Amino acid sequence: MTQPGREVSTGRPKKTGAESGGDEERQRTLRWEAEQRRRKTTLRQACREWSPKAREYLPRSMTDMSFLLVDDRHKALYCFVPKVSCTAWKSIWMILTGMTTIKNPLDIKKFVPHLLHNKMMLVKQPYNVSVLQNKLNTYTKLLIVRDPYERLLSAYRNKLEHGKNHTFWGQYVNKIIKYNKKHGMGANTEVTFTAFVNYVNGFSKPHLNEHWRPYHQLCFPCAIKYDVIAKYETLADDSERFLRLIGAPDYLHYPPFVPSKTASLLPQYMANLSQAQRHDLYQVYRRDFEAFEYQPFGGLV
Repeated sequence: MTQPGREVSTGRPKKTGAESGGDEERQRTLRWEAEQRRRKTTLRQACREWSPKAREYLPRSMTDMSFLLVDDRHKALYCFVPKVSCTAWKSIWMILTGMTTIKNPLDIKKFVPHLLHNKMMLVKQPYNVSVLQNKLNTYTKLLIVRDPYERLLSAYRNKLEHGKNHTFWGQYVNKIIKYNKKHGMGANTEVTFTAFVNYVNGFSKPHLNEHWRPYHQLCFPCAIKYDVIAKYETLADDSERFLRLIGAPDYLHYPPFVPSKTASLLPQYMANLSQAQRHDLYQVYRRDFEAFEYQPFGGLV
């Protein structure tokens, strides 16, 4: 019988706070690694199911891989996807590669990474094909994804809605309006979300603009074996762990992350689409939904 006020010994010394904290971190790491294995297993399974049409999901040439940024210092590759935290990550890549002496990504003006990312592109480096292939095989590779419809809406609101982005508006407004008129889908002079979706639905996927092109046509996840698949929903943790994995400087961290309100706005935009439009839109992004375990808004159509 134990005496009051005395601890029952387990035969092992009591852990200190530091040791206990270390155990908790190890458990978090193990859970993260298990989740990464699960994500990659799901992706591989999806790729196997697509095998009869595999050619569509493989890069045709090295230039198809122009969205891969390389960091030779840390032996890392990152496929940037527009509208999925790519500004923040391009800023981080500038720091990793030594392109800037700035240590905080937030101190880099937002337009700068987009002007300089060409200098970090894998295909723009003076490597021969065998060296490029070796880097693809051996470097630690990062891919970041989010719900395909949220990404689509984010692109629309940022680039086309109300003409907020004048450069982009000038490039695409006439194309979208002409497409809708040609196919008897209205003669509105404003690019509504419905008109935009009609345009996306009717366009050949490999030629869609990079801001709404499907992931499997940007980053070729069936051909390139990504070591870390990060998701918008777990971006802070995924990003931090990738940085530590590649041996990034201790001072470099993913900046404080505030999720956008796009997810909460999606229902009101999707409500304007007909069943047929939703069906066609799902077909455009079906591979992305399957590969990365997202469920389309409103269910399968």
